[in-house]
Amino acid sequence: MSETIEYRYLRATDYDDIVRVWNEAKLDYRPRGRDNRENLTAELRRSPRFSLGAFAEGKLIGTIVGTCDGRKGCINRLAVTPEYRSRDIAKKLISLCEKELKAAGAKVLFCLIEDDNQTSIKLFEKAGYLRGDNIVYLSKRDHPDL
Repeated sequence: MSETIEYRYLRATDYDDIVRVWNEAKLDYRPRGRDNRENLTAELRRSPRFSLGAFAEGKLIGTIVGTCDGRKGCINRLAVTPEYRSRDIAKKLISLCEKELKAAGAKVLFCLIEDDNQTSIKLFEKAGYLRGDNIVYLSKRDHPDL
């Protein structure tokens, strides 16, 4: 018998569980910068529809954090704990986030994935995302952890 996975918007009160999922999934994150409690909970409050969680028996087991500027939607922080992988949970989180981003007016959806994360690259390619080999990612930051 397989357990039911429930999906809902993430809330600021989920912060500790979000970090637990990221740690268990070995997702690289920045707890001293953009992913600290203050910054992430502010993002969840500012854009509550774009960040979703997957829950098994009430326990958070997957996350996705989206952002939208009204024209482009970005998908970040997709993570599923190891014991729940290969159950299409990540695929469902992507689909739910895409739906919310499109409803907010996003015409272009994108994600940024580190080049050594072949599992995520293949997942997004299967979801219809195209690799932009002609794009160079540049950033300017006030601090390296942002």
